[in-house]
Amino acid sequence: MRKQLLMLLTSCLIASGLSAQTADKKWNIGLHGGATQYNGDLGQGFYDFDQAFYGFGGVSISRYLGRHFDLSLLGTMGEAGFIENSSNNFRVKMTTASLNLRFNLTGPEAHVRPYIFGGAGIAMWDRSDWARVGDEDKRTDYALPSFGGGFNFRLGETVNLQLQETFMLTNKDDIDREAADNNDGFLLHTVGLTFNLGKMKDADGDGVSDKKDKCPDTPKGVQVDNKGCPVDSDKDGVADYMDECKDVAGVVALKGCPDKDGDGIADKDDACPDVKGLVVLKGCPDADGDGVADASDKCPDTKAGYKVDASGCPMDNDKDGLVNEE
Repeated sequence: MRKQLLMLLTSCLIASGLSAQTADKKWNIGLHGGATQYNGDLGQGFYDFDQAFYGFGGVSISRYLGRHFDLSLLGTMGEAGFIENSSNNFRVKMTTASLNLRFNLTGPEAHVRPYIFGGAGIAMWDRSDWARVGDEDKRTDYALPSFGGGFNFRLGETVNLQLQETFMLTNKDDIDREAADNNDGFLLHTVGLTFNLGKMKDADGDGVSDKKDKCPDTPKGVQVDNKGCPVDSDKDGVADYMDECKDVAGVVALKGCPDKDGDGIADKDDACPDVKGLVVLKGCPDADGDGVADASDKCPDTKAGYKVDASGCPMDNDKDGLVNEE
């Protein structure tokens, strides 16, 4: 039975590794170790550190179900026992497997994730190596319920440190060679390292998984926020990579640059940024419409239709004091 369990756990590990190649890190495997304590007819051994140390090793497989729920399979192999006195004690080899639904109190992004869990399992025990005459037996009992709690400490994107307390109550009452009022129960103190498996799906390569990416078509190399959208430092609706004035809020039509006078010319290109003007005059006004900006116009009231020179004054080709049109 023990070999069959190990083969089953190994197969599950291999299967999880394969399926993880197409999942967004939904699988997790762990390596664990710890100590087992007993409670039953011989006495209460939970958190009694005067007892002998009974160690175990284990492996786990977990599957992400949602933001706060996981399904976890834990298998262990080691020893359990209790010493009441020199004539009344027991010691067994014990292999366990339990399937539990885990509720995480915090989300996946948290660095510390406390959790509680509950489920059921089996306990396979063998005391032939330490048995009294006529007491050499092996058996598989149900462990119902199996429950407990613990903490996951995120050490990186892949590795977690796990501390866990698992309580298992068996359906039988004589693992300890006593059959009285108390079913045999065990407490597993567990510490281990767990590893997230799988390759994140990220079509645009911005480091945010497709499931969380609100902007899945971001160009390569563009800096994005935690939602996968291009960063917009000045919050003007124009992403930094397209914003020609990314440090100051501007107008979408002017590639993110401001236009204080509202003449359609970005302030950085506007020769007269504080007054509305004409595109042909780089944003400067021309009150008389002669094509010369007011700031350079020496004759700002020229009549419409008069031809003017570079200074904005009507032309007088023959220099007789009368402009051409007069």
